[in-house]
Order: sequence, then structure tokens, then C-alpha cells
Amino acid sequence: MDFLKKNIGLIIYTVVCLALSGLIITGIRRAATTASESKKKVARQSEFFERIKSNEYAINRANREAAGDNQTMVEAKFHDLRQWLAQNYSIAMDPPPTSVECVTILQEEIRRMKKDTEDKEIAVGAQCQFFSFDSQATSSVLPPVEDIPLILRQIKVVKEVVRIVGLSLAGTKPAELTSIHRALGLKTQEADLYTITPVDITIVAPMLQIQDLINRFHKESQYLFFLRNITLVSRDQAPNGVAVGFDSVFGARATTPAAGGAPGPMEMGMGGPPEMFGMPGAGGPPGAVPPRGGRPGARTPAPAAPTSAAPAVAGPDLAALTKNELVIFGDVVYQADLRLDLVEFREPKKATP
Repeated sequence: MDFLKKNIGLIIYTVVCLALSGLIITGIRRAATTASESKKKVARQSEFFERIKSNEYAINRANREAAGDNQTMVEAKFHDLRQWLAQNYSIAMDPPPTSVECVTILQEEIRRMKKDTEDKEIAVGAQCQFFSFDSQATSSVLPPVEDIPLILRQIKVVKEVVRIVGLSLAGTKPAELTSIHRALGLKTQEADLYTITPVDITIVAPMLQIQDLINRFHKESQYLFFLRNITLVSRDQAPNGVAVGFDSVFGARATTPAAGGAPGPMEMGMGGPPEMFGMPGAGGPPGAVPPRGGRPGARTPAPAAPTSAAPAVAGPDLAALTKNELVIFGDVVYQADLRLDLVEFREPKKATP
């Protein structure tokens, strides 16, 4: 202890020297690492400049000509690709007729689409009597000259939609084309190299026909359609297979099974369910949709399920079931709301020589 007391200053000095030595050693190691990395960078830069000096990489006449040739080739290929897309994925238009002839063409095409759906036993909803051309077909004023090409173009779009729907739903019961809506009217959504024409359709059909319809739009359509969104609405089913009424979202409540295990009656807010296609309804006609000015994505009344889809078995208190305990994918009819985007590629500008 006497030694420590007499040499406390020496001990403190020694500890400080050791700490400083450690810091100096650490600094030397870091400096060595940094110097090694800098040396590698310098070596790489020296090698690069040596290559430039030997004309392996240089902005000389030969390299500039090669770069120009490559740019010209790429631009020509891109121009050819755009031209091919415009020729194959755009709507060819005929010389525009007069306003009177345009109205005549519109009325005739509406009659043809109605006849086509009738021949294929597809019901047409009240909102689809004019196939989205209500304002033009019922107006007493002739369309302006500048709108004639736009109207004829939209007629071709809707005709193709109705044709594909007819191919998928022909002979299916029940089947209904509830509505067709063109969100932008006669206008299109402009993009850089193409235009987009959104079309909303609502149909009522079994699931297999809905799947077939989507596949046909992508495989058999004359135009380039993309399915942007699909919403399926149907009656819920309990875990034991008993079809129940719509929940509170749809304006009705599910009730417990009646005596004998059969599903009980549903209380409807409009005085009882109507009937369509020979099946009991559920608070509205199949395929009923909200007004187009309503909230986007709002859920709507769905078509009723066939009575055979609800087996007469006893089940739990259906009113006590939660939404998560009910499933949509039963053997029933569905209302499908589809948003389709028709893409048309623009004709490229003529390449300058």
C-alpha cells in the first residue's frame, strides 16, 4: 500500500500512456485500411485511363458512329412495334356519316343487340335497354358533327362487349345483362402511347359462365380488354350448407330455419321478395346495382339462390352467425360487376428521314 501511495502519480501516468497507445494503434490500423482502399481505387482509375489512352475506350469518330447507328436501329424497331400495335389493337373507323345517318345507325345497332340477346335467351335489365346510349338514343336533338366519330367508336366497343357476353351466357338460365356503363361517356383516358376506354358491366349468371366470360374477353375479343376489377355478390350460406338471407348490409336479416329444418322466411324491407327467372328473389331483381353516382364499390342486392341450393337440414341459429361464419362460394347465382379497360395504341408519328 505504501508503494501505491508513494507512486500514485507514476501509476496514473502509466495508465494514461497505455490508453493513448491503444488509441494510436487503432488509428494506425484504420489509416492503413483506408490507405489500402485508396490504393485500390487509384489502381482502378489508372487502369481506366490507360485503356482510354490506348483508344480502347474513347469518344472518337468510330465510336460516335457506332453509337449513332445503334440509336437509329433502336428507334426504328420501337417505331415498327408501335405501328404494329396500332394496326392490331385499335378500332378502325369509317368515314363519318351525317348526323341523321349516325342516329339511324345507333338505333339499328341497338335493335340488333336486343335481338341477339333475345335469341340467346339472355335477359336485359331495365338499366340496359339502350346499352349505355340512353342520352343519344332518346334525344330529340341530332348529335353534333364532332361527336359522330366518337359515337360510332363507342358503338363498336359496346357491340363487342355484348357479343362476348352473348357467347358466354347463351342458353344459360338464369342469365341477365343488367347494365353497361361507360364512365367517361364519349371520351377516353389519355396515356403516353395509348388511350383507355373504361367500360363497367353487370351480369347475373352462375360462376362457370362468369369465369368463361372473363376468359373470352382476354382470348376471343377483337379488341384489347383488361379486367381491372371484379366484384361478386351472392346470398350467404351457413357452414352446414343452408342458404340464408342477406345480412344487414343488404337490407334484410337472416332468420332461423322453419319447422322441419327448411330455411325460414326472410323479412324484406320492401314488402317481400319479388320473383325473377322462376326463382325467389331477395329484396330486388337479380343484378340490381346502385346509381352510378353513388359511392364507388358500394355493395348491392344480389340475386336469389335456387331453392335446391338450400338443403333441408337443421342448423344453428342463423341470426347468431357472424359475417365471417358465412361463405359466398356456394352453388348459387352471382351478380358480377366487372370493370374493363379497352386499350388502343396510337399511331406513331412518321419517322423523319
